[in-house]
Formats: sequence, structure tokens, C-alpha cells
Amino acid sequence: MTAAVITDIIEPLQQEVDLPKIDDVAKKAGVSLGTVSNVLNNPDKVKPATRDHVLQVITEMGFSPNLSARNLSRLKTDTIALIYPFTKRSRTEKYYSDFLAGVTESCFQANYKLMLSSYPYDMSEQEKLQSCVQLIDSRAVDGIIVTRPEVDDSIIQLLSNKKQKFVV
Repeated sequence: MTAAVITDIIEPLQQEVDLPKIDDVAKKAGVSLGTVSNVLNNPDKVKPATRDHVLQVITEMGFSPNLSARNLSRLKTDTIALIYPFTKRSRTEKYYSDFLAGVTESCFQANYKLMLSSYPYDMSEQEKLQSCVQLIDSRAVDGIIVTRPEVDDSIIQLLSNKKQKFVV
């Protein structure tokens, strides 16, 4: 893939879109933010007529909850990262595709999203650690799956020190 093709893909994704927010829905529906939140998260707490009205407004406005805001309030992302070194062999070896398919299926069944975080196999240890620190500090994932660990892998030590949930 050329740089021009990648730019053509990325540029539209970076444009800001003015999407309706939860307070816009509340205002249009004539209810509180808490009511809209309950309709989305605890629908049994809302009277059926109110719930139906708010859901109709949500549909009309094309509202979709902001997952970042939701994750922040829940302190949970429902996302697991898979960290693995990328080699020419890993693209063609059946083990890797079977492994990835299994992890993907397991995440799907548990209602988790899977984030792939790969790096070149020959990447320096410092670069690997920096990439991992950014992933942890972003709080974008609830846990990490580490593949191909070395016996004294500094990534495992980093995950332990940062109290990040992980499996090897």
C-alpha cells in the first residue's frame, strides 16, 4: 500500500463530524440527562412511555453513545490488546492465523473487542517498551495478551510494575 493510498484512507477519518450528544437528546425529548442515560443503560428503571419516547428521539437524531465517555464513566473499555512481533513468517504460518482466529472468537464470545498491537520483530527493546507504555497509559484496554515472550521479557516486567492485567 502506498503512502498516498494510506493518506486517502486516513484524511476522511480525521475530519470532525458534528454528531448529536446525549444532552441534545435530553433537550429534544424534554427529559433529564439521567433519564436518557437510564434509557440506554438501565431501561427497566424508566417508564415504558418515557423510554419509547426517548428511543424515538434517539432514532430520529441518529444518536449513538460516545464509547470514550461511557468507558471513562465505567472505568472499563471492553477491549483486550494482543501484542505480538510481526515477522515475514508470521504472515504465512498457519499457527499465527489459527491463533488470531481463536483469540478473536474468544473475545467476541465474551463481548470484548480485540485491538492488535504489532511491532517489527527486530524493533529495539526501548521502542517496544515505549509502545507498550503508550498503550497502558492511554487506558484504551482492560487487559493485554502477550505473545512470544522472552524469559526475562521487559514488557512483562513493565506490565507487572504498572499493575496492568495480562496473560502470556
